[in-house]
Amino acid sequence: MNSKIEKVSVWLQQHRISVIPLLLTFIAGGVLGYGTGNIELWQKVQLFEQQKAQQQLQHRELQQRFDETSRKLDFVTADLAVEKNTNQLLQDDIKKQQQQVFDLKNQLAVFQKIVAPEQDSGSLVIDKFSLRKGKKPGSYHYRIVVIEQNKQRKQTKAKLEFVITANKQVKKKKQTVGLDVLKLASTAKKQSSLTIKSIATVEGDFVLPTSHTAKSIEITLTSNSGQGQSPITLTKTMPWDGKSEIVE
Repeated sequence: MNSKIEKVSVWLQQHRISVIPLLLTFIAGGVLGYGTGNIELWQKVQLFEQQKAQQQLQHRELQQRFDETSRKLDFVTADLAVEKNTNQLLQDDIKKQQQQVFDLKNQLAVFQKIVAPEQDSGSLVIDKFSLRKGKKPGSYHYRIVVIEQNKQRKQTKAKLEFVITANKQVKKKKQTVGLDVLKLASTAKKQSSLTIKSIATVEGDFVLPTSHTAKSIEITLTSNSGQGQSPITLTKTMPWDGKSEIVE
């Protein structure tokens, strides 16, 4: 054992010139490698911190943009809601005004006919007529407004006739017939003879027979409303196809 140690000692003494630089090189390489590894790690840490800071900055900018856009959107939404509500109120007000004007025109027309009657056609007039579809299939609702224009008359007697001219198929031939609407409506007893005080409204419901094809409507009003209570006959005729509605 001692001899081996002595041999190693002798060998080191003989080769110390070449061994020492080798040891120094080995030590320097280790130190340099350790230092280089630490530098690379530090550089990676610095790069990560920079990237993290940039991402945080971008996040803050995006959050600010989002908050600003949200505020603008809320403002625009509220502004649109106010504008929509204002427009709706204006439209409702316009409709009310138009309806009021329409009603006033109708009232004015009625009173003008009462206050200033036409001299040549007698004092009794057929003011309005409407024919609308009823609730039941094939049924219709009629409405006739008659005005006594002479305000000095307490009442006026009149006879009303309401006839539909229609074609009826009879043995492969068309035959023109007249349908008494007041009889169809079962109102002949009450409405064929009228007592009018300023204004009278006549209305009822009837069903058009399916075997008839309507062509026209004729309303006849006979009264003694002429000058000196002379007889006057008013006739109102209009085309009708038996399907459409009439509103005057």
